[in-house]
Amino acid sequence: MWWARLSLKVARFCILPPPPPRSPDDSAMPNLFRRLLDVLAGSTQADLRRQIQYLKVENEVLRAKIHGTVQVTPGERSRLVRLAKPLGSAIKTLVSIVTPQTFLRWIAAAPVPAP
Repeated sequence: MWWARLSLKVARFCILPPPPPRSPDDSAMPNLFRRLLDVLAGSTQADLRRQIQYLKVENEVLRAKIHGTVQVTPGERSRLVRLAKPLGSAIKTLVSIVTPQTFLRWIAAAPVPAP
């Protein structure tokens, strides 16, 4: 319903066509709309997967250029832990600046936020 989107100010100066009659199969339209949203959401998920894959490879390239250990400040560590907690065990495949065991110790040692 495109005329529903017009503001009242614009609608005063426009001659709007009468609304179309409702047909019995109007209930199929939300289903079609739902399918369209599913397709769009799926492409967004695919885009996110590609972005994550790129960032992982970029991390590997940058990590290969660093010799020795990476020094992390307490603030950086708490930020990493805060973002990693919702990922659960998936963090084991993502972490690259320390071993997964070290990162799990960081999570265990992190203070519990106050409610």
